[in-house]
Amino acid sequence: MRRPPADDPLPSADRWLLSWSDFVTLLLAVFAALYASASVDLAKANAVSQSVGRALGGAGVAAPALPPAAVAGSGTPSEDAERVARQLGEALAALGLGERVQVRQEARGVGIDIDATLLFATGDARLTPQSAAAVGALAEVLRPGPWQLAVEGHTDSIAIRTAQFASNWELSAMRAAVVARRMQELGIDPRRLAATGHADSRPLADNQTADGRARNRRVHLLVMMPR
Repeated sequence: MRRPPADDPLPSADRWLLSWSDFVTLLLAVFAALYASASVDLAKANAVSQSVGRALGGAGVAAPALPPAAVAGSGTPSEDAERVARQLGEALAALGLGERVQVRQEARGVGIDIDATLLFATGDARLTPQSAAAVGALAEVLRPGPWQLAVEGHTDSIAIRTAQFASNWELSAMRAAVVARRMQELGIDPRRLAATGHADSRPLADNQTADGRARNRRVHLLVMMPR
């Protein structure tokens, strides 16, 4: 007697594992690519990307180039600071601004003190036409570098109260923000910029004299070198 034909086998309930394993593999590849593109070491990033590509049966994809702000400096911090200070000094000297813009190396990097009267009218936070050359020269030197730039506004101790500025705090902060925004317009990555107002809390000279107050009215730009 012939046995009845067996019923067709039912599909396996575990077939979803195949799709799940493919998905996990692709997800791993995505995270590896993200890691590679975020890494500062391009050689290592490309090696990771190529390894993932070979594991998936492809040739791999080179990691994308990083923006200028993520590229390491060309020398040691002290060498970079010396070079930047020299380039800034030369650019400003060519404009005849050596007396109104002071450049010096500091513990944190390179400091630039800009006479406030070169940038703004008294009690105002709008850049004057004569400020264009100075700010443009600074941006031209600093645009290619990776360094963070802190823009600080400073005033003298004479109180101000106008319809626009209730005190020197608002005036100094707005001046710093205006200079930072102009730097961004000139091509500096906004992620590299920060603006702070200090009013008269960090004087360079005695506020009891006219010369001292003139020195204290300034915008300070700090080019921060990594330690």
